[in-house]
Amino acid sequence: MARRTKLCYVTLDPLSITTLCDMDLSGMDTRHTILSTLAVVLALALPVEPAQAETLSDVVSSHAMEDVRRDTDRARARNAVNTGPNAKSAHSAGMDPRANFTQLWDTSRGPELLLSWIGANIPGFKMRIMDTTRSFQDIYAYARLTDSSRRQINLQIRVPHPNYELMVRHSTMPQFTQYEPPKLKTVAEEEVEFNGVPGMYYRSDRARCSIVFKIERMGIVNLWVDRCENSSVMMEVAKSLDFKRLNAKLSS
Repeated sequence: MARRTKLCYVTLDPLSITTLCDMDLSGMDTRHTILSTLAVVLALALPVEPAQAETLSDVVSSHAMEDVRRDTDRARARNAVNTGPNAKSAHSAGMDPRANFTQLWDTSRGPELLLSWIGANIPGFKMRIMDTTRSFQDIYAYARLTDSSRRQINLQIRVPHPNYELMVRHSTMPQFTQYEPPKLKTVAEEEVEFNGVPGMYYRSDRARCSIVFKIERMGIVNLWVDRCENSSVMMEVAKSLDFKRLNAKLSS
């Protein structure tokens, strides 16, 4: 005659612990059944986390990556050996000391080389350097060109540090995405070309017009005017800039 066994087991309810004693295990190996049941109960009690797939852009733009970048920048700043305007610094650590590109990062005067290489001193215009910065993320030069009629053309050149070129490639650095849609709100855009160099002409929703050029080392050149009626003067400046020389210096 088969033996009837009543099994009591505990369910791990999040709100309470409930004992169940209502299972009829006729003709079964009681010990084996108890172990199997406990295994199922414990498995159900374990938390299950859904798998999430992350793209490279997700990783690069994550808060954790931002913390890593910030800590890295701080560490480099602490290790900097810059003691004057012409002193070498940690910005160029690991770069080829013979390369023209390295000169941009060697001293605080490096950003001015960008304006020199592109030939920003254009006949018929007065150039004034508005801002230059050199950080562990990028290098930046901003000049304003004024013609005899006092019309002003703004010239900005920005190049990422080699450690951040990947971020620029994946459009995760605000310093670079600000010059183009979707960050830049536009009402019109058009492809243009000056001396064989392609660019994009943008008219923003604030009646400001600009021309954006991509250069070597994931860099960017941005020309802009406050009023689109001065676009013809901006295009005159674009024709006069020496992009060929700038690109040659950046890649050597």
